[in-house]
Amino acid sequence: MSEQKWKKRKSEEDGSSQKIDCNFRVDHSQKDDNIDSAWKMFDEIGERDLVSWNSLICGYSQSNRFQEVLGLFDAMRAANVKRIFVTMVKVILACSHLGNREKLDFMVKYIADDHVEIDVYLGNTLIDMYGRIGSVGLAREVFDQMARKNLVSWNAMIMAYGKSGDLVAARKLC
Repeated sequence: MSEQKWKKRKSEEDGSSQKIDCNFRVDHSQKDDNIDSAWKMFDEIGERDLVSWNSLICGYSQSNRFQEVLGLFDAMRAANVKRIFVTMVKVILACSHLGNREKLDFMVKYIADDHVEIDVYLGNTLIDMYGRIGSVGLAREVFDQMARKNLVSWNAMIMAYGKSGDLVAARKLC
């Protein structure tokens, strides 16, 4: 569908179906590696919701544009849109890739203060992030607090121990 036809259709539809259509197009544009087009559509959405924000954040993360992920997260917070674990995972990954320890510390505090549920995906991300920066004790705290673990959880914790040189602890997990 051409941009012009899409704009005409967008103006003819009511607000909720328009938002669904926009969210769908943002999501598909970012999945097609057309993040700049996704940004343009996102920019045209009047009232952005959680889906709009997370679609764009995921797209920037998958395009390795981590600085933009952090900027979108800050804008999302300023817009008072509730964040969920998907948002947190992408932002923590961005911080980790950028080596932004200050933002990482802020995110961990934010997760605790906002009572974001640490599910297996967020837990794995935190374990990996702590392992990368050499904070094995914090990685183990997250690991021990996780109600459910999967193979990635165990591997991330073993890698954290291995990276820190604690092969005895790594082997005990095997």
